[in-house]
Amino acid sequence: MSDIGRQSPHAVRRVLFVINDLALGGAQRVVLSQAASLDRRRFVAEVASLELGPAGDLVPAFESAGIRVHRLRGPKEPAWRVGPRLDALLKQLRPDLVHTHLAASGVVGRPAARRHRVPRIVTSLHNLTDWEEKRADPVRWLDRFTLPLAHTIVAVSDAVRGALVRALPELAERTITVRNGVAVDELWAARAGRARMRQSLGYTDEHDLVIGVVARLDPRKGLDTLIDAVAWAAPQAPQLRLLVVGDGPERARLRSLAHIRGLGDRIRFVHHQTRVHEHLSAMDLFAAPSRTEGLGIAIIEALAAGLPVLASRVGGIPEVVGDRVCGLLLPPDAPGRWGEELIRLAEDRGLLDTWARAAPERARRFSLQRSSLELQRVYDRAFGAEQTEAAEAAA
Repeated sequence: MSDIGRQSPHAVRRVLFVINDLALGGAQRVVLSQAASLDRRRFVAEVASLELGPAGDLVPAFESAGIRVHRLRGPKEPAWRVGPRLDALLKQLRPDLVHTHLAASGVVGRPAARRHRVPRIVTSLHNLTDWEEKRADPVRWLDRFTLPLAHTIVAVSDAVRGALVRALPELAERTITVRNGVAVDELWAARAGRARMRQSLGYTDEHDLVIGVVARLDPRKGLDTLIDAVAWAAPQAPQLRLLVVGDGPERARLRSLAHIRGLGDRIRFVHHQTRVHEHLSAMDLFAAPSRTEGLGIAIIEALAAGLPVLASRVGGIPEVVGDRVCGLLLPPDAPGRWGEELIRLAEDRGLLDTWARAAPERARRFSLQRSSLELQRVYDRAFGAEQTEAAEAAA
């Protein structure tokens, strides 16, 4: 009998998450919530960061949650060093399960886990672009080539799972959907600070309609469409304001575009926050004009904070936003259409209020507790173990 078969279903198992970096990104925040919410009577979680990004802004959050972080590369060291260091870490820790997130970490982490005979390998897929774009990319090719090394593949939405299965149908049986989750009650409670946050951001007029965005500022997020839409709508809806929370390569271009469109003090850019709760509380409407989206963790956070959502009908977003229930789905890259809806919503605050009341209940479908239990069931099935009585009771 194998070692896996001899282990008790109640054994404490060591899980090593492997990710590209610990910058302030959606996938990184998902890893933080997954690692922190595992049942510590059953799992010990640690995180290995390949440090391929420029910053480790989330490291303090991991450490405050009691999760040990292994940073495998110094600021000026060559990228090739992460391979030998991950090998050494796997030899030292001897984890029961390695869980990779994002393409580069999978390319490095899955073969390393196999070399060190890690009993189980799980890979999470966050992005549609890795499967839908035709652009040649060595990392994407290597990701597809090494993906069969994973025993279980977790897609963050049915849309991502469908894209993978169309590309690699032979992996359908081992690919399941586990949608990301958020701390719904915590996000809702942050609304108590709404008046203070609006005051601090300069939204002193009660008639201001603050449209908010929380995103990495890159072309895939479609924020140029939103800026054009606000500029298009502003003459008929002067109460519109736009709050953009985030950083990224598009920041300078978007600021320039806002200036060209004459938005002036209608738009405010705020650097990305480790905790977005307070800034969400200052908003009246959340916008996600993405051109592609695996699921949209920021959209779920907005719903949990009681915000109606205006979003693109792309990728996994329709799985999150109930169209005309807690928001509205629109085509991407259609600033005129977005502008028309902004004018309509500025004139119909009652509709926004109706959607806002429905938002938290919609968000509970994506609670962190539910998502964590589903992930732990994935781990249990990977080992052929049964759920503990505590997990079953919580479900």
